[in-house]
Amino acid sequence: MSKPLSRRTVIRGAAGAVIGLPLLEAMRPRHARAQGAVPKRLILWYTAGGQMPAYWYPTGSETNFTLNTAHKPLEAYKSKLIIFDGVNADASKEPIYGGHQGSFAAMLSGRPHTGVGFDVMRPTGPSIDQLVADKIGGTTKLKSLQTGVQNPGNGGNNPFVRIGSWRGEKELLPAVSQPGALFDYLFSGGVMPGAAANPMAAENLRKRRKSILDSVQARFTTLKARVGTDDKARLDKHLTSIRETETRVLMMQSQGACVIPARPMDGYTTRTSDVPMWGKLMMDLMVLALTCDVTRVANFMWGGMGGAGTATWLGHTTDHHNLAHGNALKEMTDWNTWYSSQLAYLMGALEKSPDAGGGTFLDNTLIMWWNELGNGSAHLSNRAPFVLAGGAGGALKMGRFLNYTGAPIQNGQILLTVYNVMTGSNDTVFGSPKYCPGPAPGL
Repeated sequence: MSKPLSRRTVIRGAAGAVIGLPLLEAMRPRHARAQGAVPKRLILWYTAGGQMPAYWYPTGSETNFTLNTAHKPLEAYKSKLIIFDGVNADASKEPIYGGHQGSFAAMLSGRPHTGVGFDVMRPTGPSIDQLVADKIGGTTKLKSLQTGVQNPGNGGNNPFVRIGSWRGEKELLPAVSQPGALFDYLFSGGVMPGAAANPMAAENLRKRRKSILDSVQARFTTLKARVGTDDKARLDKHLTSIRETETRVLMMQSQGACVIPARPMDGYTTRTSDVPMWGKLMMDLMVLALTCDVTRVANFMWGGMGGAGTATWLGHTTDHHNLAHGNALKEMTDWNTWYSSQLAYLMGALEKSPDAGGGTFLDNTLIMWWNELGNGSAHLSNRAPFVLAGGAGGALKMGRFLNYTGAPIQNGQILLTVYNVMTGSNDTVFGSPKYCPGPAPGL
């Protein structure tokens, strides 16, 4: 091939269908292929309500440790985990201790919050995903993607309850949390919920297309003739993944209609037994966005700030928020063991996708599992239960338990290290210098 394909190459079909492509060897400049440079990706993975030491923290030494009950589903990926203890989030206590809201803002920004009171507490600086996206998201369609499983009405009139990414106090970035809306947004020319849409064009799209992939198949065949053997295999896998996900989206939608962002699918709430199926579909779509190189930074929220509804699929009858504050050991163990099983599913999906230049997407992705509280029953931000997962392109030594309880560190130090690893920077402060004396020791 005389010159690389553009990384912005898409396949256009009938009825406005647009399919993004995975990152191919044919898209990388020859010198990059020779050097083996592979892009890194970041996923923020949010769960609410704090943790309990009885099920959360490992035992043992840094490299010879035993996972606690909640993390047992991740045993197969133990070598790709870093679990922390002894992490404080003291920025959440300024100007006063902020509970869910102030801790939420501080956990991803490393900065104190504004205001006093549930409805007015906001972050004073950007979340880490946005700063990373500023560095590594300039060549993709989306600098970052906000998604997950949450009720549109979580939090009532306080939008911050539903937000996991922000540029600042007044720029909160909403999540796309319905499968049809996210599929259209990523792969068929859809728009973000709340953005201006053309209802007639959207209606025509639904009526005219049988399948996005059916309309672009011939163009994929032409493209495959231009690329090498490994890229052909990546394209085949990519089409299969999109076909499977598209089929599941269409099956889940009422009357088989393709739901568009202006008309989101009804019926999916965090109070129903649909959550496991809903969550897997949203994770699959997020993985497709990463493997398509639509984005390299994603933020996945399970529920909203403070809780994720009632886990009827786990046999619960009390909602997550009340269980967390009620010191319900069995039910909170259930919740977090289930979250670990979902993380294992996500890691498996990333591991199945070979990355251009070597390894898998899991090898070159860093997942940061975070929570707005440390101790849910006591409503405290400390001990902040951070977990890192994946490979980060080899930039971090994984398979460790880092216990700082003898000399606690600040969450800003983990954020700083993650930021430097993801962006190739050598910054010495993340967020407020008062709460970030440098990178996390030994990380």
